[in-house]
Amino acid sequence: SFAVTGEAPNFRWVEPFRVLRGRFLNERDVGDKRKIAVIGDEVQRVLFGDSDPIGKYLQVHNVYFQIVGVMTSDKAGNRGDRVRAAVFIPFSTFQRVFNLGDRVGWYWLTIDPNAPSKQVDQAIKQMLRARLRVHPDDLQAVDSYDAAEGEEANVTAKERLPIYAWFSVDPAETTAARYRELAEAG
Repeated sequence: SFAVTGEAPNFRWVEPFRVLRGRFLNERDVGDKRKIAVIGDEVQRVLFGDSDPIGKYLQVHNVYFQIVGVMTSDKAGNRGDRVRAAVFIPFSTFQRVFNLGDRVGWYWLTIDPNAPSKQVDQAIKQMLRARLRVHPDDLQAVDSYDAAEGEEANVTAKERLPIYAWFSVDPAETTAARYRELAEAG
């Protein structure tokens, strides 16, 4: 079993990877809600062995996606394993074929390495709680994860790219429209 995730072309800025064959998602894939997929190299190994999967189809919950690329991560541990063992489809396609409407359960963002990350974290959480009308006592509805916290101790702040993911425990209450509104207000 592999994770299937809806992504945007700019995912490469959040989680660096290498395309081994074919290509990654592009803006046209997202705009046209194309039923295409990019698979991690572990997915290729398990499902296709040594054969080239480009142009072949992958079935996910009775929906077929044409494979346009194979990618890998050079990162070690869980972060690299997640990329290698995942299926990536355009975010807009993910919403449409899995009947999610404009709901968004999580999103990524990066900040300037010189920014005070704890203050940015608190400000965004506060803004999201207010915009999403989260009860003040509900501290679990909006949370964050700092992917850079797991970096090795000898990596300086200037060498790493702080990456945060904010998500709502109740994705039915968080919509793409609200996130666009947050981005415009931010």
